[in-house]
Amino acid sequence: MTAWSELPLDGDSLPAYVSLTGVRVRAWQGTPDITVDEAKQVTLLDKAPWDAIDAANHWVETDLTELLSGGSKSGVQTNGTIVSIRSDCGIIQRCPECRRVLREGSCADHGAMQGNKDLRLRMVLDDGASSASLLLNKEASEKYLGKDMEKVTDQIDNFGQETFVQELRSTLLGQRVTVRCRCLIDDQGAMLLCDEFEVDSTAPGERSQAVRARWGVLS
Repeated sequence: MTAWSELPLDGDSLPAYVSLTGVRVRAWQGTPDITVDEAKQVTLLDKAPWDAIDAANHWVETDLTELLSGGSKSGVQTNGTIVSIRSDCGIIQRCPECRRVLREGSCADHGAMQGNKDLRLRMVLDDGASSASLLLNKEASEKYLGKDMEKVTDQIDNFGQETFVQELRSTLLGQRVTVRCRCLIDDQGAMLLCDEFEVDSTAPGERSQAVRARWGVLS
């Protein structure tokens, strides 16, 4: 929040709960940016007007198509089916200056570099109407794979990148998953930056019954 007028706040009154009226709201990569022009737009509250929220475990469940029809958002949970797994999943090298992925040991902006090793998984999530790129960072990838980056490195060194990717495809393609993520939308499309990733373990029969019940189809 940016205020262009002095607000009735001081160090002794923090944390303070406020109500904002008539302010300007924008967003950057899913994070709201609020601008207060006049002090009268801010009203101090005696207490928090909401129940306690654990920000580390608070996700807003959103349909994938609905999610992609708006702007970038943070702290969302959505569902879909894995329909593609990129061949560049696994160990990558990042530029130590800008963290871009190196191509043949070179960064597009900084030239030849000694990269920093990283782990990522890249997929495509689809709900039958819309699709988005899904990126699991090192932490999310290690959690799903059940092994750390060094063990993944050893696996790829011993059996090859193609074998690693093929194992992912045989395990995940066609699987329905739940992702908790940050959604970035720009001119190039939508990307889900995944914090948590869960494969739906519901049996196919139970899943089909749920679909029939949802649409009122008699068995």
